[in-house]
Amino acid sequence: MDSELRLKLQGFQDGVEAFQNTLYNKSGKYERVEPPLKALCDMAQLVHAHVTKIGIAFKPPVSVKAASQCVDDCAKMVPLMLAVYLGMDKDKDGVLLCMETRARLQALMSALSAMLIELLRVDTSPDTAESKSADSTLTSIGMVWQTCDHLKSLPTEGLQGVASTKLQEFSGMIQDSLQDIKEWIEDPSSNDFDFDDFDDDDQAESEGAGEPGEELVNLAKKWQDRLVKVDFLYKSIIKRRLKLLQDDDIEKVYACANDLSAKFDDLIGSIMERIDIQEINDLAKETEDEVRKLVDLVVLRDQQDQFVKWIDLFNANFYK
Repeated sequence: MDSELRLKLQGFQDGVEAFQNTLYNKSGKYERVEPPLKALCDMAQLVHAHVTKIGIAFKPPVSVKAASQCVDDCAKMVPLMLAVYLGMDKDKDGVLLCMETRARLQALMSALSAMLIELLRVDTSPDTAESKSADSTLTSIGMVWQTCDHLKSLPTEGLQGVASTKLQEFSGMIQDSLQDIKEWIEDPSSNDFDFDDFDDDDQAESEGAGEPGEELVNLAKKWQDRLVKVDFLYKSIIKRRLKLLQDDDIEKVYACANDLSAKFDDLIGSIMERIDIQEINDLAKETEDEVRKLVDLVVLRDQQDQFVKWIDLFNANFYK
């Protein structure tokens, strides 16, 4: 590869790595660009266009001058995008949107990094014909296009759209937990855990537990049923409530559902590991309280709609 072009690609790669290092180590105050999501959307559109030109420029036979210009144009976008993100504020833009913006920018930088690795392998000698490296470069460019499109969609999705996606993800996690607890209930005496994850005391306690008692099995069945109900709750919130909630309340709903996801993991894991029943009951009580907190956030009784009636049925059945 031409030495000057290689230096430009490596400089681009250094810029991407600096972006990634700064993305999760934000500190201090930065100048704000208004509106930040619109600015990032426009920049993602430009990155998409520049990367398309890079794909064309790096097709053999490669014009080093044209390829170098395309690389320069795209590389300039990286610090600009970082500056816009650093100017975002959790109080103004919300915790969830800031977090999602960061995740999508990280995905874009990872895709750019993969593309640059492929470009550095391209043979730019004048007599080079089409090769397998060109195919892999096209694949990595497609990844950049995809992540650009994902970032560009953020202003349209808004907080409600992002929260809806997150609740769907939490619903998927519940499905995983349901599968785990179903298999355990069918054969609670099995012990398929990797005890390397636990300390010696936990291992000894679990190995010596023997056949789980009826109380523990019944508790597992109870929470199997409750997980199904919470899954329906998430889907109902997405359909009936997110569009009615204020931004602050949507943030609270996400935070509550996120906490619930962790509590479900702890509770189901504790049941399957057969730890102390009192500790499991304490975890169950904490989880019940978190579900109640979520319901209080979304019920909106002044709406007097079908969702309110459904919530009354949910409460009557969930806590019995």
